[in-house]
Amino acid sequence: MSIDPKRIIATPKADFHRLTGRDYRIKFEALDAESLRELQRFLRDLHHEQ
Repeated sequence: MSIDPKRIIATPKADFHRLTGRDYRIKFEALDAESLRELQRFLRDLHHEQ
């Protein structure tokens, strides 16, 4: 089962936009799959802190 990088990248982009109302020029494509998962985990934790 292969992981679709576009799907993984879409989640933090959407989360950043949802949490801030802004789009950021972050090159998520430059991150590896593990880093993207950790970023998603960070965003979930941050959201639960609010």
